[in-house]
Amino acid sequence: MAKAKAKKSSKETLKWKKKKWVKIVAPKEFKSASLGESLVMAPENLVGKTVESNLMTITGDMKKQNINVKFYIDDIKDGQAVTSLKSYNVIPSAVKRMVRRARDRIDHSFVAETKDGAKVRVKPILITAANTSNSVLTMLRKKTEALITKHLSKTKKDDIITEVLNHKLQSELKKHLKDVYPLRVCEIRKIEVLKSPEETKNEA
Repeated sequence: MAKAKAKKSSKETLKWKKKKWVKIVAPKEFKSASLGESLVMAPENLVGKTVESNLMTITGDMKKQNINVKFYIDDIKDGQAVTSLKSYNVIPSAVKRMVRRARDRIDHSFVAETKDGAKVRVKPILITAANTSNSVLTMLRKKTEALITKHLSKTKKDDIITEVLNHKLQSELKKHLKDVYPLRVCEIRKIEVLKSPEETKNEA
């Protein structure tokens, strides 16, 4: 019995020695920041897996602590696992703090396509400066979808991600919606890549 255990232990040790650490890096929009390391038998085993992190951890910016990002491991290059953004998500507690009394909240969700063919689900959240009518809320919802859909159709996926990270998309949207009704908050609560440009091309 003792010999059997020793043999098994030896095999486990050998298996462990064959494993190696593989560094996982974020895409260029995140300056290829390190997302950590994973111990695997073969680096290729990581392809297809996802990694989640807080945006503050990646950027070092305290203002980003309310945002979680998830990455999809696409490939292994130069011994590193390279990724693409899977989703950007404002944490629920941060959304809750946005909401105040005597104001209306608009949640929306729709799928749009980027210039390079990526299919993305966008979930904006709008909070008005004061209570308003249902007709105004409907106009805000429709114009939000129309503006974002049009902008995405003219912009590549990676550039859209950069604009959301820099809050450029949110600021431009708020400025255009001001003509309908002034907003206290105009945020992208979540953006999720449903299909990459490559996946869309393969389906064609």
